[in-house]
Amino acid sequence: MKAGRRTVAGVVTQDVFDALTAFRAERGIPTTSRAVGEALGEWVLARAAGRLKPLTDRGESPGTSAGDTGFKPLESREVTLSAWQEVRGRVTEIADEGQRVRLALEDGRGVVLLRLPAALREPDVRVGAHVAILRTDEPGREYVGRTLD
Repeated sequence: MKAGRRTVAGVVTQDVFDALTAFRAERGIPTTSRAVGEALGEWVLARAAGRLKPLTDRGESPGTSAGDTGFKPLESREVTLSAWQEVRGRVTEIADEGQRVRLALEDGRGVVLLRLPAALREPDVRVGAHVAILRTDEPGREYVGRTLD
């Protein structure tokens, strides 16, 4: 385990475990333990940004049905970075668009959409990772990505 990391454990209902298993499969996360960490990390970001509504005693969000997740929708915005500008966040989507790749980052205020050269295939820039994407003015290396995990 890396420095600054902690181990946590918990007991959940079957429906929560099923959702965690689906989350793990969607993200390609190799272990349930790591999936718990990723899910808790997203929960902490959403909670800190005020995107979670409080739950009632029955576990429902006020004014919603039992099937509602209690999450407010995120605002998404497309961003074009200027030279030496950086954006940081958790990767929520990577979509191949031929010559370009669309990268969606949750940055605490919403979702930032970037369209980057398909050549930006940094191995650690993956769904679920916290990353920093920097635009440079170097020919042939327009963007640089690195993980913050």
